[in-house]
Amino acid sequence: MGHATQRRVDAESGQSVRIGTLLRLSVKPLRKRKLDVFFIACFAFGVFSCLFSDLYAVMGWLEGEGFWAQANRYYLEGDPFLASHPYYMRIVMLTSAFVWLPFYLVFIYALVRGCNWVRPLALLYVGGITVNMVNFFWFEFAGPLPPTEHLAWVLGWNLPYLIVPLLFGLRMWRHEPFGA
Repeated sequence: MGHATQRRVDAESGQSVRIGTLLRLSVKPLRKRKLDVFFIACFAFGVFSCLFSDLYAVMGWLEGEGFWAQANRYYLEGDPFLASHPYYMRIVMLTSAFVWLPFYLVFIYALVRGCNWVRPLALLYVGGITVNMVNFFWFEFAGPLPPTEHLAWVLGWNLPYLIVPLLFGLRMWRHEPFGA
């Protein structure tokens, strides 16, 4: 931990005057923050998912023979609810593509740099995506098209979108998650 002296220029004399000492925070190097590396990888996958899954579905790019269109259709074969393109899920995917995507980019930056200011955004994200995922699972399993034949498939792809944010919320719970 280092100290930096805050200074200002005196208006009358033009001299630099010491007005206080600021405490400069020392954040552990990223290589020593293994959990943060895990979250960076998860959020990088989230960026990928927003761009190549949610955005594709929202924009109606699932037709055609392109690789990503085929990959999305392959997933949908095991998820009859999502394959039916319900209105609610289009709104959720729109939110993911245009709201959560910027959050993921900010989280990656803040985790790499060790920025305490990310905490309120992180907790907002955790609450929002948890509500989204609880609703998703409710509609997925209690709706008219439950994934009875492909339960492991649907849970394997979607449960991390609930578990990782909850773990991230625990990581960001302390007032200064990167230390004081």
